[in-house]
Amino acid sequence: MNGNTTPALPAQNEPVKVILANDSRLLRQMLGHVLARSAHVEVVAEVDDLRELAATVQRTGAHWIIVSLAPESEFPPSVVALLQSQATTNVLAMAADGSATRVLTMAPREQQVPILSVAEILSLLQTQAGPSPLPDQEG
Repeated sequence: MNGNTTPALPAQNEPVKVILANDSRLLRQMLGHVLARSAHVEVVAEVDDLRELAATVQRTGAHWIIVSLAPESEFPPSVVALLQSQATTNVLAMAADGSATRVLTMAPREQQVPILSVAEILSLLQTQAGPSPLPDQEG
């Protein structure tokens, strides 16, 4: 099945769907606990193997994926490949040591952002969930 469709924006009273795919299980659990407190965000899946990410995105219609940054503060190669083949979601990538945060939205832009507080993460997830085409990525 080709996954080139964009998930619908959540209805006005529907939560933003998030997949937690951080390397650290402890970080996934912590983020899941924090995000569960928000009525506007729903964690729809946790993924500990990024090879499962494409199928999980298709199955859940997630608006966001939260992942760990690869070394050198780069997006994990499997996430880049996923976005090139099926641009259906936004990505928030965080360094395990908290030193860097990067955001890749479906709008044609990538941002390196300062270290985010929990409140800023929640705000980002809720305001950037709009569908728009992802630009071609350079390999």
